[in-house]
Amino acid sequence: MDNKKIYKILNQNLVIIDEILESLIKIEFSENEDFYYFIRRINILDNDIFFTKNVEDIYYMSILKKIFIQINRKKYLFYEYKYKLISIFSKIKKLYKKYIEMNINIENDYLLSIEMKRNKINEENQYFVDQLNEMNSGSEFYYIKLLLNKEIPLFHITRNNFLYYLKQHGKPYNYTPSNLDNTVYDYFILDYKVSSDINVESILNDFIDSSIISYKIMKVDTNKSSIYNLKFYYKTYKYLTPDEIFNNFNILDSHCYESLIDCYINDENHLGIIDKIFNVDFGDLDLIIMKRFDEREGRVFVLNDITILNVDYFKYRIMEILEDKKISDIIYKGKVDFSGLQLLEKFKEKYDVEYAGYNI
Repeated sequence: MDNKKIYKILNQNLVIIDEILESLIKIEFSENEDFYYFIRRINILDNDIFFTKNVEDIYYMSILKKIFIQINRKKYLFYEYKYKLISIFSKIKKLYKKYIEMNINIENDYLLSIEMKRNKINEENQYFVDQLNEMNSGSEFYYIKLLLNKEIPLFHITRNNFLYYLKQHGKPYNYTPSNLDNTVYDYFILDYKVSSDINVESILNDFIDSSIISYKIMKVDTNKSSIYNLKFYYKTYKYLTPDEIFNNFNILDSHCYESLIDCYINDENHLGIIDKIFNVDFGDLDLIIMKRFDEREGRVFVLNDITILNVDYFKYRIMEILEDKKISDIIYKGKVDFSGLQLLEKFKEKYDVEYAGYNI
C-alpha cells in the first residue's frame, strides 16, 4: 500500500482516538452507558493495523478491549478506570501523530521516538493487565468435545442436558453447532470457563448419557498460549480436514462435518493468521470465523465477492453465526456490489458489526 493511503488511514485513526477521548471525558455517570461503543471504535483501529503494519499495537489494543468488556458488565469499574484510560489514549494519540510524521517524511529517524512512546503505553497498560489477571486468577478455561451416537432417538437433546449440567459449575460458551436441536451434526463442541477448584474431568465422568460415545477435554492456559478457534465454511462437503489447513496452522484439534471444518490452533500473532487466511489458496472456501479462546467476540472473513448473486447465501451463513456469537466485524477480500453493501449495512445497524475491505 502506498504512503498516501496509509496517511489517510492514520488520519482517520486519529479522529477515532479523539472521539474516544472526548467520550471518556464527557461520561459522568456510567450506569446507562453502552461501553461497546468504545470496543467498536478500537476494533476499527485494530482492523487498520492490517494496512499500517504497526503490529506491536495489537497487544495493548486487545487489553483495552477486554477492559471495556469488563466495564460494560460492571459499570462501577468506569469510575476506577476512567483517568487511567484517558491517560493511555492520550499517549496513543501522540503515538499516532508520530506515525503520521514518519509517513510524511520517511527519511527522518522516528523509530526510537515511536518505540519510546509505545513503551510508555505498555508500561501504563500493565495496570490493566494486572487487573485482568486478578479477575481470572480463580478461573480456568477448557475445550470440550462430545461425540454423539446419531442412532439413538432424540440424541440431540443430550446437548441441552449437557449445557444445563455444565452451567451448574461454570460458564459454557461458543457452541458448535449453535442450534442445539441440530440432528445433522454428530458432535458438540464448546469452550468452558470454570473456577480453578472444580475438577472438570470428574464432572464429565459423572455426566451419564447413553448418546455420548466419547468426549475430549483440553485445558487451555491463556497466559502462556494464544489459542484461536477457526471455523472454515466451504462450498462443498469435506470428509477430512484439508491439507492446506494442516500445512499452514498449528492445529491442536479439528473436526470435520459436511462443509464446516472446526479447528483450534495455537498462534502468537493473529495478524499472521489473517495474512494466511487471505493469501493461501484454501480451495472452495467461502468464509472463516476467528475467535480467540478467552474472548467472546469473533471476526468473520469473507474470501469471495458479495454480490446480488450470492447475497442471500452470505446472509444465511452470517445469521447462523450470530445465533450464539458476537461478531465484532466482517472483513471481505473480494468485490461488494450494492446488494452486498446493503447487507453489510444491515448487519452494522442491527448488530453493531463493523465491516471493511482487506484490499484498499
